[in-house]
Amino acid sequence: MKFTENPYYNPKECGLEIFDEVETGGSYEFDTLVIFKKLDDNTLWYAQDSGCSCPTPFESFNSLASLKSITLDTFHGFDEALKNHYNIEINKYIEVKEKVKNYLSL
Repeated sequence: MKFTENPYYNPKECGLEIFDEVETGGSYEFDTLVIFKKLDDNTLWYAQDSGCSCPTPFESFNSLASLKSITLDTFHGFDEALKNHYNIEINKYIEVKEKVKNYLSL
């Protein structure tokens, strides 16, 4: 599935919606982990991108294959990515982890 739009700024055009996100960048940079819900089957996917203010966040994410699936089998990998996200506050980590776990009914 190829995206014709940036999935972060135009998720609906990519068949997605933003389920949750974590932003830990500073004023002239971004460090974003975003969780998408795929509209046609309600599966969860995530992606991380970071940079200075020059590039557009997620501009190189042009297909579903550029995102990572979150399932019962892949939850541990997602949890590690979330836990290791640059400067994530513990409360935000717990909030997002629990939201995804509840959605997946873990």
